[in-house]
Amino acid sequence: MQKMSASDGQDTVGTFSPNTSSERQDNSYLLKTTRDGNAAGFGNVKINAALLKLGVFGKMSCVSEDDQMDRMMQAKVLRLDHKNINRIDGLELVDKVERIYLQGNRIRVIENFDFLSKLCWLNLSDNCIESVENLKHLVQLQVLDLSKNNIETSDDGVIPYEQLPRNRLRALYMYGNPCSYKGNYRSACREHLPRLISLDGTRVDINVDELELDGDHEEDLSEEKSGGEEEDGMFQCDGTFCGKSIIYGTHFQTSRDNVFLDLCIACAYETALKNSGGGPPIIMVELGGVGDENASPVNTTFTATTQSQLLSKLDFGMDQARRELKKKREGIAARSSRRLNEMKDKRKAFEQRKMEANEKASKK
Repeated sequence: MQKMSASDGQDTVGTFSPNTSSERQDNSYLLKTTRDGNAAGFGNVKINAALLKLGVFGKMSCVSEDDQMDRMMQAKVLRLDHKNINRIDGLELVDKVERIYLQGNRIRVIENFDFLSKLCWLNLSDNCIESVENLKHLVQLQVLDLSKNNIETSDDGVIPYEQLPRNRLRALYMYGNPCSYKGNYRSACREHLPRLISLDGTRVDINVDELELDGDHEEDLSEEKSGGEEEDGMFQCDGTFCGKSIIYGTHFQTSRDNVFLDLCIACAYETALKNSGGGPPIIMVELGGVGDENASPVNTTFTATTQSQLLSKLDFGMDQARRELKKKREGIAARSSRRLNEMKDKRKAFEQRKMEANEKASKK
């Protein structure tokens, strides 16, 4: 939290200045997507070959038909966000994929990830999912985003943790679900998911409730924090939903009564929800993810700048994948050429032996 003056609005990360009604903006980008049942494309939308091509190649036109199947089978990233998909199916062709983005669709059931043994990043946020299921076998999964769905607790009042892949899961996003409003939500996650580092964009391995101090010590802590933020890049969230935990991932900022407030993704969502998508502007001041600095588990529709950054990173990844594929193809071509030459040599040797045998037979 920072106090701001009229002169320091331009010097702070982001573009905040003292709060006025003229500077209020639409914060609905943080909320669930508004879905119109009569919208074009609404209906029974499954993942077909055309969608898979779009999810792997984007709108690229430079990929020939001959190359598409090979590239799809070797794809590492699949982006099918905001495509009105209501059922997960047809992913067998991309069984080597490591990242799947399915946020902003109409999916109700988590299913058909059976062949994706290498999957380590899965974004299913902003859908219509009601229960956690069919994920336990994804032993490589490190980042799972189920935020902004309709997931309830089970009959005994807990999230079905047994359905989550516990081996390597490091980051879990569940904010915006009914289950995340239970009083023991964070403590239960710590208990049942011992390898978890981040929950809803904040550190889960640091219990700030155990760090409550009296007024004098709190002042010292504030001084230490303000001195350490610049050096370590660590911020304590000023929101209440996460219990003022340490932000670990994407970092937001807003202002209230001429004071800057640092927010994690979950508290930014709750703030926007409380104000029905309005209120003082909430901006993203740092894009961060867990496990990979080049990708974020949150939606990619924040700002034009964010979109440009993400597209640049995706382009870089595609170029890298293209270079690797070219190397593999050159290796395959070289091996094929060697085999062809070997076959030619064998054929020549066979024909030579045949001629010699015919000559011997004619002499007799």
